[in-house]
Amino acid sequence: MRVDVACEGRSSGERRGARCVSTREFLQTCFVNLPVTKQTRLLKTLATEKAAENIDAYIHELVVHELLRRLRLSPEFHPVITTSTKTPDLRFEAGGKPFLADVYLTHSPAKTFKRYPGKIATYAA
Repeated sequence: MRVDVACEGRSSGERRGARCVSTREFLQTCFVNLPVTKQTRLLKTLATEKAAENIDAYIHELVVHELLRRLRLSPEFHPVITTSTKTPDLRFEAGGKPFLADVYLTHSPAKTFKRYPGKIATYAA
């Protein structure tokens, strides 16, 4: 993830530092725009060892939440669905209709496909 800032007249080292500051500020904005109860729960989750291994997934969830918020789609971060055992990353509304979404992050796109005999690679949810 990269968020550029105006860096004219700076050395390459200074530009990299400015980008880091800008990215950190952007992620802080993403976090602050969560409801306080969701911030508290996320901080508790991130304190676990398993979550620390998957920090990149949580960062992407925050960024997608911020995108949906800026698009005015009324996102809800890690919604509780009382009628289901499913645990989606986000809930949002588009055109007056509710949607549930998972932010899918992979470091190996080939792992998103499952081979079935006699068929072309099929998306495996």
